[in-house]
Amino acid sequence: MLSNKEEKYYYQIDTLRATMLLLGPVIHSALSFMNYPAGDLWPYKYDRTNLFFDVIVLFLHSFRVPVFFVLAGFFMEKGLRKYSRKVLFIKKLRRIGIPLVFGTLLLYPIIEFGMINAKLGSVSIYDFFDYFDISHYKFAHLWFLYYLLVFYFVHIIVSGFLNGLREWVLDKNFVQLTLIIVALMIASFFILIFIDHNAFDGDYALLPHIGSVLYFIFFYFMGFVAYNSNRWFGYLRNYFILYFIVGAISFILLLASRAGARVVETDFSIVESLLFVISAYSFVWGFFGMFEVLLRKNRLVAYIAKSSYFIYIVHLPVLTLVLALTVSFQLNEFSLFGIIFTATIFISYLLYFVASVISGYIVKD
Repeated sequence: MLSNKEEKYYYQIDTLRATMLLLGPVIHSALSFMNYPAGDLWPYKYDRTNLFFDVIVLFLHSFRVPVFFVLAGFFMEKGLRKYSRKVLFIKKLRRIGIPLVFGTLLLYPIIEFGMINAKLGSVSIYDFFDYFDISHYKFAHLWFLYYLLVFYFVHIIVSGFLNGLREWVLDKNFVQLTLIIVALMIASFFILIFIDHNAFDGDYALLPHIGSVLYFIFFYFMGFVAYNSNRWFGYLRNYFILYFIVGAISFILLLASRAGARVVETDFSIVESLLFVISAYSFVWGFFGMFEVLLRKNRLVAYIAKSSYFIYIVHLPVLTLVLALTVSFQLNEFSLFGIIFTATIFISYLLYFVASVISGYIVKD
């Protein structure tokens, strides 16, 4: 049984995970209003755009998914202390594998239906199959679940080696730990150079790009190392403001570089790649420390944390359907963004409530 201190500690970490998941609808609601084209990542774009949404998407994108992978490594190591490797992997398959398969097979066509209706106007379900190419099935917003299954499998296989490496890392002082993080930042920077990108994205393919996998597995490794480390989290509590300052400065310089060069997303810049990596790592640890210091437990936050995984899984098909219904609205971009985001969250939580009631009846029966 957890002590009050441990319960508070895991509550804060779990709430941070929920927050990162629920920022997904914010990013996806904003993508249609960006000035820069998002390409295949988000094929629909309104004729009313604003640079504000480019900044929001870039800012959230810099740390949201990395934080999630840090947390995944953290909770995987926690699970290995409680369950055998076989039992834990089966649990992970149930929690992650089932939503991944369900979402890919059933939710992705709904996402495409909404997108096609947004781009082409009113397209019936019957006519939709003339546009839908089954060979282009994607993991869509659930790509990170596929990454997690791969990371979990590797973690279990080499857990003995990783435990030794973890003990070596944790035997370091603040300066030495910072140097290790800097080394990972440098490695991430060179990966960006290798893949010729200014920022990291998830890969929807069954065989994702090795650069994307390596970048996110670095964060997963840091989460695994941080588990149950009072020293590591003590540093985060004491220095989270410093991490935020470094992240903010590097992010502002990144924006200035983009504005000065007037680049588009496909233009490669070594300076921008470096600034992106610095801001990403800094914001990740800044948010860890902030939640550790400032968050206090209450029922609303607990409810949001409990529901966040379900909300994230269902939100994108809901959002694309809302998007298709609002394309004809003659409103400015900020009003449309507010309508799309609010309607998506409301409908997603309504689905969560219905699913909770149904599952409750099933359990009782």
